[in-house]
Amino acid sequence: MKLYRSILFVPGNRPEWIDKAPKYGPDALILDLEDAVPNDEKPEARSIVRAGIERSHKRGVPIVVRVNGLNTGLTGEDVEAVVTAGLVAIAIPKLEKVEEVLKVDAWVELFEQKAGLPPRTVEIVALPETARGIMDVYHLATACPRVGNIVGGVGARSGDVTKAIGYKWTRAGFETLGVASHMLLAARAAGIEYHWLEDRLRSAIPSWYARNSSEHEKSATVGRYSFIPRQCRLPMKCLPPRRKKLSGTKVSCGQWPRPNKLDGPR
Repeated sequence: MKLYRSILFVPGNRPEWIDKAPKYGPDALILDLEDAVPNDEKPEARSIVRAGIERSHKRGVPIVVRVNGLNTGLTGEDVEAVVTAGLVAIAIPKLEKVEEVLKVDAWVELFEQKAGLPPRTVEIVALPETARGIMDVYHLATACPRVGNIVGGVGARSGDVTKAIGYKWTRAGFETLGVASHMLLAARAAGIEYHWLEDRLRSAIPSWYARNSSEHEKSATVGRYSFIPRQCRLPMKCLPPRRKKLSGTKVSCGQWPRPNKLDGPR
């Protein structure tokens, strides 16, 4: 997958937000059909997202869509609705098994053909959000050639990863360092050059977000996805335009600041 340093989440049921989001300067948008959309609005949201992809494509804005997880029974319909020109990837939440990746791969291949798109136009972004999924992330990342990225290992204060693993969230993030390093190592072993990391702070305070992004650059992570629009330009300043070549054996999977530099008042 190509380099996207800043990716902004947008609820899939808000067409006016989809049109407004590019002005904040992200490299790409993630239109969400999962947690951001109430269950009774999901059918309509599919149509809104597809129309948003088509409009964004004309503006040159790359679109990723986070579909509903396979345990919901909604994934196939989501994929069918959104595979069209302008879609660069499908993000699949709560992945645990290789078989789940292969099922989505087959759906995407079918709907690519129906849409007249070249093979493997649409990539898969794997989002393991459970202990089992994170433990087996390398196998998910190498399940098929369509997998272009993996995201996970850290989470917001009340996010799925935090709940699944059961750690106590802190702003410094030391409790997630081992998991994040595991994800980064799996990405590198799978040949994924531009690994994404979730915005775990979800803070509108620029200084916190900037320091956090800068430390991720030290650990060789070069993509951030955000939930707050005004954060979008910060990774452009903190993260490199391309990943620096790593040589020798002195490559750290996690170099984070001391707690007193990042851990503000609780």
